[in-house]
Amino acid sequence: MNCDIQSSIIDTATRLPDHLILEHILPKLPVRSLLRFKSVCKKWFDTICSHHFIKSHLHYFSSALPRRLILLVNDYERYKYVFYLLCDDKRKTKLQELVVPSNFDKSLRGNVAIVGSCDGLVCLYHELNHRRTFYLWNPATRECREIDQIEEIEEIDPFMFTAAYGFGYGSFIDDYRIIAIFTAYTDEFRSQLYIYSTKSGKWKRVICVLDNYRVSTIGIHKGVTVNDRIYWPLRCRNHGEQFNSIVGFDLVSEQLELNPWMSWLLQENEADLPLFEIKDCLSLCRYKDDSGFDVWKLKKREDWNSWEKVFGFNVGCVNFVHFSTSGKCLTQHLKQLKVVDQGREESTDLGEHYNGHLWEVEDYLESFVSPF
Repeated sequence: MNCDIQSSIIDTATRLPDHLILEHILPKLPVRSLLRFKSVCKKWFDTICSHHFIKSHLHYFSSALPRRLILLVNDYERYKYVFYLLCDDKRKTKLQELVVPSNFDKSLRGNVAIVGSCDGLVCLYHELNHRRTFYLWNPATRECREIDQIEEIEEIDPFMFTAAYGFGYGSFIDDYRIIAIFTAYTDEFRSQLYIYSTKSGKWKRVICVLDNYRVSTIGIHKGVTVNDRIYWPLRCRNHGEQFNSIVGFDLVSEQLELNPWMSWLLQENEADLPLFEIKDCLSLCRYKDDSGFDVWKLKKREDWNSWEKVFGFNVGCVNFVHFSTSGKCLTQHLKQLKVVDQGREESTDLGEHYNGHLWEVEDYLESFVSPF
């Protein structure tokens, strides 16, 4: 925005009632504009930074704009991790490289993962030389908060342990939370669950039923958040007893439940079972050999028998990558990404845009929510 246009907007704004500007105009502006308008005057600055305004802005854009996708790419040519924003504006699908926060190690050293994305905040994880670090990052405002380590596990050998992570928002407590489940392969150590609260700025351990089991996951296994709950498909072991479960953790009550494995999934490997959200319902993807996959949805959260097949994709020999909350499925074959709809199919070849390996994908909604 050039100086003449900005001056014109400010001049017009001075002739409008304050309540009209602050309550009906500013909340409908994109983050980039709000970052500029914070410097107009102290009143605008205080308003834009207020909790009420941020919530109003988030509410408007949650319903007005479709979700975008954030892609984490392991770029071998540049020897670093690269984040892209996949934008679909109905005219064309394009990639936009994001500016990575300066305090985040984007080199290919160690393990990097997207733990989750909620209300414009992206939770990142980095593990290197026994050090496990979480970050809360708002790509739109470029704010990034580094989270302190969990003191009890700082010295644990990462090759002896595996973990499941999750990130979500507890609506009734107005708190963004990180969940971390640690376990071991020895009988002497059971699983431990920790919660990080952005309100308190601290980690705390939660005693739960997982304390009686060793949880088996492969690598970093992130959960999916649906209506204040985070779910993971896990394998639990205890003195010879072994079973698969879709574990659910309530972000508000801090209660954990072990949901039974469905009979029609007995042959499935839980490490290859993608979970996601469709219209506020827990959903999963089940592969059908090389012919495609089926999508199942849990219609009633409290009724584990309410799973039903909602549709299937026959897309040939491709890899399932992600199912967005907007109802589109992202698949990949070599360097070609396909955005699949139930009624039609769109595709875009990303080979010219990045080199390396597509690591992870998450839904993303631009917001003014601060990680601090």
